[in-house]
Amino acid sequence: MPFQSLNNLSLIFHGDTKDLLNKPYRGNSGVVDYPLNRRTSIKDIIESLGVPHTEIGYLLLESIPQPFTFIPNGREEIHIHPLSPDLPVTSATLLRPNPLSRLQFMVDVNINKLAHLMRMAGIDTATVPRESYRIIAQAASRKKRILLSRNRDLLKYNEVIYGRLIRSQNTFEQFAEVIKLYSLASHFRPFNRCMLCNIVLKQVVKKDIIHRLEPLTKKHYTVFKECPGCNRLFWRGSHHDQMVKKLKTLTQEKIDDGY
Repeated sequence: MPFQSLNNLSLIFHGDTKDLLNKPYRGNSGVVDYPLNRRTSIKDIIESLGVPHTEIGYLLLESIPQPFTFIPNGREEIHIHPLSPDLPVTSATLLRPNPLSRLQFMVDVNINKLAHLMRMAGIDTATVPRESYRIIAQAASRKKRILLSRNRDLLKYNEVIYGRLIRSQNTFEQFAEVIKLYSLASHFRPFNRCMLCNIVLKQVVKKDIIHRLEPLTKKHYTVFKECPGCNRLFWRGSHHDQMVKKLKTLTQEKIDDGY
């Protein structure tokens, strides 16, 4: 591949990483001729072009995998491949040598409705603290959670090991995106968590909470769950069937109705 300068670096972005490039670098099939005028890591170079490191699955130089700390010298051709379901976060890779032991998430406030939907499906989903970007990034790392956000600057922090730049603005499409990338369908446990607190619900006996129920609820429902955190009660109402129906459109897996 021709280079404009002896010091230029040829970057070839694959998959949907091409769509994340800053506007001046789009429109060339993901190929970027980068003027290498300073000594810096490949991670910093990629992120300067608009792509957070969280979106990268692996880097190749002459078919040899490279870490984020790799420092190019110029006249190299580096292929940037996206994160995919074939690279599960529970398995070690060169870019992420310390895998997660289980799937748990932290959702940014800019997509808070996604957190509610994920909790409804039984996925362990915390929300970010109202702090600085660095503190949020540190919290996600410390708690070993996958950080989901639409904020590129937040995901570029070094402390963020596992994360995803959510593409869609539609909440249901966002959830479909997360399900596909992390193969979440088999982890569904509908109505197992509080949609407000993320705490696992506990079964309660109707007679113990009957004084808290409206007359029609007393009459038509017998099985109840309670959040140990906020004491909110849950039962199989009409909204339940609608939500289960929505979940079934996202997967071929058999879905337990939670009750």
